[in-house]
Amino acid sequence: MLGTIQILNDDLDSMDPGMIKKYVHNLHWSVDRLSGLLDNLLNWSLLHMNKIRFNPESISLNQLIHSSVELVSEQASGKNITIQYEILERIVVLVDQVMVSSIFHNLLTNAIKFSFPKSIVIISVKLKHPQVEVVIEDSGTGIEEEKINKLFNIGTNLNTAGTKGEKGTGLGLILSKEFVEKNGGTLRVESNPGVGSRFIFTLPLAPF
Repeated sequence: MLGTIQILNDDLDSMDPGMIKKYVHNLHWSVDRLSGLLDNLLNWSLLHMNKIRFNPESISLNQLIHSSVELVSEQASGKNITIQYEILERIVVLVDQVMVSSIFHNLLTNAIKFSFPKSIVIISVKLKHPQVEVVIEDSGTGIEEEKINKLFNIGTNLNTAGTKGEKGTGLGLILSKEFVEKNGGTLRVESNPGVGSRFIFTLPLAPF
């Protein structure tokens, strides 16, 4: 990032618009990735220092999903990926909104990262009283069986590039699992290499 800014600062007047656009695009990509990394790193650190306050409240799951999809819409659009979801009834969950928003953002970002261009990411919901099960499914590269159990291990480096060379740290998945468990749910993965992955997690329903 510093190198890109230095080039723009020194040579901007002599650059053609196409070259400027290329440098700005790379800079935007780097800042976006760094922002996501710092958010996850800060939240993970605060969680393990017991500095994050757990504040469950009754929230519309429909609203949580809609807001999360809006946040990743630009990323999905950049790969011509369609995100499909439909909830036929109003479902209210008893969760910490900040934590669950982070779960959705990380899992959707991960699904888009490993999806092939022009494919579909599907969000589905199933009631399993006293919980609701959420599935985020992609049609992407998939994960080898021996690597699935290592996805949530902070000591394992599985920094795999996405279908367009996107980089990541894997910290988002680790944080998501810990946030799901903090909210009384579970998270698991089903995957087939070359076919895609399904990240399945549960959240508690709000009492009537």
